[in-house]
Amino acid sequence: MAKVGLNFAPAFWGLLAALAEFGGGALLALGLLWRLAVPALLFTMLMATVMHLSGGDGFDGYAHALESALLFAGLLLVGPGRYSLDEKLFGGRVR
Repeated sequence: MAKVGLNFAPAFWGLLAALAEFGGGALLALGLLWRLAVPALLFTMLMATVMHLSGGDGFDGYAHALESALLFAGLLLVGPGRYSLDEKLFGGRVR
């Protein structure tokens, strides 16, 4: 986060990233709380891309994070779908 000007509480940001990747991944697989999980994962992958780029890594270094960010951006636009737990538990789709 220091790369984008947030120099305080590095352990907190690391914890948020870990929660986003673990919890967000589980929620994404279940299709539960989609609109909360996907932006958290998208933000985490954008920060990973920025970190790799600012570290001077080549395309091989940041490609996976960038591809994941693009995937999550697309998933955010598409939504969870009719077979998700969001649809089953909360009824009609939230638009």
